[in-house]
Amino acid sequence: MSDQPKQRQRGRAPDHQGTKQELPSGKFRYVGRVNGKRVTGSARKTLRDAKADFNAKVQAALAPAEPENPEVPCVEDYVHTVLYGAYKRRLRDQTLAPSTWQLYDQALRLNIMGTWFGARLLDTVTPGDVERWAGALMTHERWSKDRKRLINKSMPMANSSKARLIGMIGGFFEHARVKDKLILVNPVNDADKPEFEEVAFRILTATECEELLLLCEKEDMDATDNEKERERRHRSNRRRRLIVLLGLHGIGPSEMCGLRYEDFDGQGILPKRQRQRLRNLKVLERERLKTKQRKAWVAVDEELQSLLAEFDNGYVLENDRGGAMETGNLRRAFTGMVKGTKFEGLKPYDLRHTFGMRLIEAGVDVRTSAEMMRHTPEVFLRRYVRSDKERKIDAIRKLNKDRKERKSECFRR
Repeated sequence: MSDQPKQRQRGRAPDHQGTKQELPSGKFRYVGRVNGKRVTGSARKTLRDAKADFNAKVQAALAPAEPENPEVPCVEDYVHTVLYGAYKRRLRDQTLAPSTWQLYDQALRLNIMGTWFGARLLDTVTPGDVERWAGALMTHERWSKDRKRLINKSMPMANSSKARLIGMIGGFFEHARVKDKLILVNPVNDADKPEFEEVAFRILTATECEELLLLCEKEDMDATDNEKERERRHRSNRRRRLIVLLGLHGIGPSEMCGLRYEDFDGQGILPKRQRQRLRNLKVLERERLKTKQRKAWVAVDEELQSLLAEFDNGYVLENDRGGAMETGNLRRAFTGMVKGTKFEGLKPYDLRHTFGMRLIEAGVDVRTSAEMMRHTPEVFLRRYVRSDKERKIDAIRKLNKDRKERKSECFRR
C-alpha cells in the first residue's frame, strides 16, 4: 500500500442547488431536481442572475401546496372578520363615522349572531336566503333607562329597517371581491341587479336662471307689519337667494352647508368639502379641500359679493341654532321654492351642472373651467359637459354661417 494520504473526495452537491450550464448563446442557467421533479432556471447573461432565478423557482417548488378547497367561513364568522378587520381599519383611518360602526356592530350582532343565517356557509348563500332571513326579522326587546319597564316588545320589523339591514349585508358581502378576499365567488354578488341609470341633470338657459332668481322672493314682505315676522321672511328670502346664486357658481350642496363668511376674500370664495354629520362627530376636518393638489378658489359676481359682504363670520347658510344647515334641509328649502312652478323637480345640483355648461358656452378655456369646478379637466369634460339636440342644431347653423362667409369672400376675390 502507498504511504501517500488519500485525497478526500468532494461531496456531491444537493440536487436543489442545481448544476450550472453554459448555453451556445453565451448565457447561463441552472438545472436541478426538487422532490424528484426537474427544475430548470431561465437563461440569463450573468451567473448571478441565473442563480437568483433558479433559487426563486426552487423556493416556489419547496413551498407547501395550498389546499384545493380552503375552508369557507360561515356568514357569522365572515361578518365578524370584516366588522373588526376592514371596517375597524376604516374607523382608525377616520373614513368611517364611529356612530356608523356602532350601528353596524349592534344591528349585525343582534340579527345575525346565533341565527340560522349566520351559520350558513358563505359560498352557499343565495339571494333567496337573504330575502327569507329579512322577512322573518323581528324587533328586539329592551329595558327603559330606569330599568323598570320593558319597551319595544318583539314584533315584525319595519320594512325600512329590513332594507337597511339588507344594505349592510350587501356591503359586507362586497368585501369578498377585494384582493385579500376570504372566498373567490359569492352567489349574492352574482345575483341579477337592476341596471344603473345615469341621473339626467337639467341645464338651465340664461333666461331660466333669471326666472329662478325671481322665485327666491317667495315671502311677501308687505303682507305683515310684525317686525319679527318681517325679519324672518327677509332671512328666508335671503337664504333661498344665496342657495341659487351659490349653485349658479358651481358650489355643491355639501360645500354650501360648510361655507363660512371667512372663506370669502372680497372677490371669490374658497369652498371646503365636508359632510355636516361627520364634521359634527369630528371625523372629518373642515379644512380639507375638495382638491388636494390646489386651492379651489372660485370667483363670484357682484350680486353674490354684496350678499357675502354683509357679515364677516359664521356660516353663510345657518340653521335656527346658529349652526351649519344640513344638506337635507337645504334640498327641502329649494324643493319648496320651485314646487308648483316650471322648475318643479329641479335639484340644487342641477345648478352646478348648469354652471359647468355655461362656462364652456361662454368660451372659457377647459383648464380654467375645471379649476372653478374643483376637478381635473378630464373629469370635468366627462361629467359636466354634454350636448343635446338644440346644441347640435345650433352647431350646424354656426358652421353654415361660417361657410357662407368664406364663400362670399371667395366670390369677392
